[in-house]
Amino acid sequence: MNRYLKISLILLLLGCHKKEKPNSLENIRWGNHYVAEKVVKKEIRQLTDSNKYDQAHKWLDTLISLNKEKGWLYFERGFVEMHGFQNEAALKDFKIAESLHYDKIECQQMIWVNQKVIDGNKLIDEEIK
Repeated sequence: MNRYLKISLILLLLGCHKKEKPNSLENIRWGNHYVAEKVVKKEIRQLTDSNKYDQAHKWLDTLISLNKEKGWLYFERGFVEMHGFQNEAALKDFKIAESLHYDKIECQQMIWVNQKVIDGNKLIDEEIK
């Protein structure tokens, strides 16, 4: 039942996840180069859709280390972590994204969902003991 709940939540959130903003022309730093946000988002989503969570996570870790002020990078990493059932890490990243003023409503939704999954897992763990 627990696994079914997680899978259902992920499918629900996939449908709610925002697509790239059409007029987003910002660039982010990637080593000594700059890359368009929309290109990075597309690549990360392709990795996530292909269940390559570790690779997507590594990319985002690198990007965040170079662009700490970009809230959307934390949001994307939280989304990848959520897909990999790392809800506590995802919760932390969604909170950081919110503190960096990235889409407050969407961040709050993801924070709420992840907190519910974490709380549900704790209840299930207590019942098993």
